[in-house]
Amino acid sequence: MATFTEQRKLEMYRFFLVAFDAAPGATDLGQLQQAVEAGLSTQEIVNVFTTKSQFLAEYPSSLLNSEFASKLVNRVIGDAASTEAKAKAVSDITAALWGGMSRGDVIFTVFGNLASRELDPSKAGYNPADPYLGVAKQLANMVKVASYYSETLKRSTTELSVLQDAVARVNSFSDVSTAQSMDRLIAGFDAARQLDMYRFFLVAFDAAPGQTYWGQLKSAVESGLSTRDIVNIFTSKAAFQAVYPDSLSNQVFAQRLVESVAKDSVSGTVKAQAVGDVLSALGTGMSRGDVIFTVFGNLAARPTDPSAAGYNGTDPYLAVAKQLANKVAVAKYYTETLLGSTVQLAELQAVIARTNAQSDVSSPDALRALVTNLESGRIQDGYISGATVFADTDGDGILDPGEASTTSDAQGNFKLSGALGSLVATGGIDISTNLPHTTVLKAPAGASVVNPLTTVVAALTDTGVPVAQAQAQVAQALGIPLGVSLTSFDPLAAAASLTASDAQKSIAVSVYMASSWVANVFSQSAAADIFASGIGGSRGMASGG
Repeated sequence: MATFTEQRKLEMYRFFLVAFDAAPGATDLGQLQQAVEAGLSTQEIVNVFTTKSQFLAEYPSSLLNSEFASKLVNRVIGDAASTEAKAKAVSDITAALWGGMSRGDVIFTVFGNLASRELDPSKAGYNPADPYLGVAKQLANMVKVASYYSETLKRSTTELSVLQDAVARVNSFSDVSTAQSMDRLIAGFDAARQLDMYRFFLVAFDAAPGQTYWGQLKSAVESGLSTRDIVNIFTSKAAFQAVYPDSLSNQVFAQRLVESVAKDSVSGTVKAQAVGDVLSALGTGMSRGDVIFTVFGNLAARPTDPSAAGYNGTDPYLAVAKQLANKVAVAKYYTETLLGSTVQLAELQAVIARTNAQSDVSSPDALRALVTNLESGRIQDGYISGATVFADTDGDGILDPGEASTTSDAQGNFKLSGALGSLVATGGIDISTNLPHTTVLKAPAGASVVNPLTTVVAALTDTGVPVAQAQAQVAQALGIPLGVSLTSFDPLAAAASLTASDAQKSIAVSVYMASSWVANVFSQSAAADIFASGIGGSRGMASGG
């Protein structure tokens, strides 16, 4: 009886991966072992297997030679070689088939050629210019994962789609050096990793990820990165730096993070303790990404169901854990059911802004009620009647089918139900001049006024700046007193009020002057650029300078 040596086993893995783009699993590996021990050569085994129903389901006999070649090349190479290299491979295989080689012989030759390539740059024969070097590295990595899956994990399924999924995320760059890294590649973007990503995004950004960021997180997971690795990578990106710049002291970072995560769900004493804990962790050398990873991990570990083992009704952070769990449900609904696709952080933050530890997240209707707003307010650049007002759910600035919209009344007021996204107002008549209003006005979600100043605030939030920070930046640039909420303060109403104090009317005048300056002196995009660069304040327009 022939022996199932390590070399023959390696050949069986290569064959199965090239033929089926799959790990064999314990069951099929056992059949291949039996074939080897029966005395069959590797080439004979390949030709036997390529007559079986499992292979013919993937590569029917009815396929033309060129069709078989294209399908095989696309499966084996994927993105690991150039289009030109793939076309050359298709041509070579098609020619070999027309020359009389069986499809089994072609597969035997393909994995044999790939296996013969030297992958170690320090050894003779290594050729970095080889157009198929990436394919050979990819196959070698897939062999390691397939071996781990079939022999260490002893997965015995014969369902081809499951066996294919086991190696679907492996490429030439995959880390296959440890059991943990291969576990991540095999598991892929499973339910547990998805939950990790939602928790991370909510703790780091206080926001739902939406489809675009979700796709990036999914790609990161499927590349084999650990959750901790992903958190540390994302916390180096511009979106995170806009919220937590590296220039922040550890004290300010800790305070801002704790406030963002806890909000009103714990006492000031508990928040102070949490800030102290974060500072201690940073003091030991933990990165800010590691701190965020630890925070959501600790919250996720807390049972929130009173009937569950380990539930502690007196835990001071229990409400924070419940709040995070509810926000995960809302973020998941927005991202996966509503397919929200905006990348504007302010809008993604608005999605979960109404969710707390007591929120009802038990049904789609309850989730939708938390996600969408009943927006009301006034269009003001002078008051604008007859303007089209809509919630820009996808962030493209265009009223699309399905986006909540309405028309402002004779005094510029509007009510918008089911709103999701920032507010946009177009058209209408300026009732102070009776002339058409041609400027597009915007405001962050939740604003009760839409005017030139909120348009600049919205432009800044589009770059990832939080709403409160954007308002402060605009106010400082224009000399508006700090503390004035630009997204809710109506200067015309305040100036005309019979009950407003002289100080309040003075503020109203300064805000209106700033708004008029933005509208009349600069285009909105130019104004946004000036405020973003921090030089607008030199004009001092709000104070009459």
